[in-house]
Amino acid sequence: MKRSTHVLFGVSLAIFLLNPQPINIINIIISSVIGSYLPDVDLKIKHRMVMHNIFVPIIFSILIYSSQIYIPIHGLLTILIAFNIGFLSHILLDMFTYAGVAFFYPLSSKRYRLAKLRSNSQLANVIFSIIALLLIFMWAYRNKLINTKPIGLQ
Repeated sequence: MKRSTHVLFGVSLAIFLLNPQPINIINIIISSVIGSYLPDVDLKIKHRMVMHNIFVPIIFSILIYSSQIYIPIHGLLTILIAFNIGFLSHILLDMFTYAGVAFFYPLSSKRYRLAKLRSNSQLANVIFSIIALLLIFMWAYRNKLINTKPIGLQ
């Protein structure tokens, strides 16, 4: 998928699942954007293996959470959850491509996929972007940020 699709999907999924109040949304957006981008740092070395596996977000979370001993961070658990949602959503979307992902690398190089779509497929990117926008709409509706009454009936 395109990077913009990964980011839009990861951010919207984190917002929908964590259901933050609008005033507290920035940390979730930032951490899910980082999580959505990070898996592709392996573009030049064993792409969709080194960073596209379940162990990376677990190790990263343990390291960051244990650093809290030295640097207390308010809301760190929510930040880490948003990061992991972004990271895992990236892996999920890449599982819809021909190449799939080595989900259990380095224990296994077997690649897993859910479909055989091209990563640059406009249709796939549009479909996942629409799903992401629907998640944002449902979050806004749930938090009463969208008025659903017709204008004349207010």
